Amino acid sequence: PIRPNRPLNGFLGGFVPIRLKSGVHWAFDRNYQNPCGDPMNVLELFDNWQDTEKFEAGTVIYSEDEPAVSLYVILSGEVNLTFHGESLGTETAGGILGEMAIINKSLRNCTATAVTPVSLACIDEDQFRELIDRSSEFSFHAMATLANRLRAVDSFICKQIGAAG
Repeated sequence: PIRPNRPLNGFLGGFVPIRLKSGVHWAFDRNYQNPCGDPMNVLELFDNWQDTEKFEAGTVIYSEDEPAVSLYVILSGEVNLTFHGESLGTETAGGILGEMAIINKSLRNCTATAVTPVSLACIDEDQFRELIDRSSEFSFHAMATLANRLRAVDSFICKQIGAAG
């Protein structure tokens, strides 16, 4: 289960769950040290990236069960991720979105919605493989994102099982 003040290293970039009467909410831990390097260093890989997209606040970037042709790195702004309508958290600059569907060639498993105006680097499967080969920092950042996203979904499932029992 989710415990207060326990960072989900890498996935939410230092966001920690806080239990309130209205449910679990997320707050930023200012003392957070990312074990996978600074996501801002990852952004340097995308300084001159040609394939970018911009979304206004409130715009759905992709939805659960949609086919995936690319993943995204957030260049600026904030994106909320929801799983079956429940928030998993917010990703900010340097965050990676949509990687699971690209890695295993499946449908999207969550919905990504722009919280603020967002600029994204669009990365297809071949470009993703090249980035993984070229940058160990990006590779570790991507692996941390995957591992911690799975932890967040695991917490969601445990919460659902607890609510049902």
